[in-house]
Amino acid sequence: MVTYCHQGPTGHLGLQLVPVHDVEGVILWDGGANCNLVTKAFVEEAGLQVEHSNVVFDFGGSSVGTDVCCNIPLVDNNGDTHIIIAAIVKQISATNATGFPADQAATEFGKFVNTKFDSIVNRRIDILVGVTDIEVNPMEVLRKGRAYLYRSLFGGGFFAKGSSSLMDVDKCAMLATTDVCKVKAVYEFLGGEKLGVVAPKRCEKCAGCRDCSYRNEHLTWLEQFELEKIEKGLRYLPERKKWICKYPLYEDVTVMPNNFNLCVQLHHKLVERLNKNGYLQKFDEEFQDAVRRGVFVVMTEEDKKYDGMVNYIPMVEALKEKVEASTPVRVCMNSSMRYNGTCLNDVMCKGPSALVTNMVCC
Repeated sequence: MVTYCHQGPTGHLGLQLVPVHDVEGVILWDGGANCNLVTKAFVEEAGLQVEHSNVVFDFGGSSVGTDVCCNIPLVDNNGDTHIIIAAIVKQISATNATGFPADQAATEFGKFVNTKFDSIVNRRIDILVGVTDIEVNPMEVLRKGRAYLYRSLFGGGFFAKGSSSLMDVDKCAMLATTDVCKVKAVYEFLGGEKLGVVAPKRCEKCAGCRDCSYRNEHLTWLEQFELEKIEKGLRYLPERKKWICKYPLYEDVTVMPNNFNLCVQLHHKLVERLNKNGYLQKFDEEFQDAVRRGVFVVMTEEDKKYDGMVNYIPMVEALKEKVEASTPVRVCMNSSMRYNGTCLNDVMCKGPSALVTNMVCC
């Protein structure tokens, strides 16, 4: 009788190159995951639309949920499209990954299949597909030692994973390294997986830091995602002491209708209301002050030549009833005003409610 001591599966991950909207992405086929993930960077590169679908998945004896997702259209080799729902995360792996070397895959399996294996070297993992969408998962068709050949509906049709006889693998390794996946100790599971859903560190030194504690305690996944997009569009001009903000959108702003007639009616009602309450002069003074500060800019002759999509935002008053208020009325813009069922707020990222507390002051 012979006793074999198996250290567990070792070798390269099951990676494959698959185009999404003509953008080539690296997919990790993870047979041990019960969820689908996609990086925010790839969502932007492939022009994928953010969706709001509740997704809950379990890991390490716990669970996490999110409604920041997107539909990923995967087109198979027959031209059919398979839609998978994936949660959007900042990163799937803390390090880049390398797939089964193409030349070694050809040596192991070249005589069995006529295909060109993908060469994936030090690449970011863009999409993780778990077993929740079993109909799109690849199927193992051949095994040689610890090298496995899989047939896929997508890309080149085949890919390899595991380790070939040409690889030198450290069988005592317990944690994932840059380009090989090895067995992890259970108590180090989260650290070994290095997924983008790992809970933030909360040591005594950093837990009290305002920069991150506010976000950890108060922001949902959606708010955090929107806040990062808003902050990415911020640019400070030190010579002018002003911030320039390119506000992110969920949808193409050209869907907004021309609501000129409605805004004219609302403006007349605003003037009547202010005149009746005795705030018309104060409102006008606040508006003129905003013009002097550059909040509102007079249209130039070049601006008037614009013939594209136009959507107007009506002004509304915000009354301050406290006696000590320096200005009894403020000028506000009503971007939630709907016309034909649509408003500007529907296509813009909202961000967290207390957005002003997160802005950097200079």
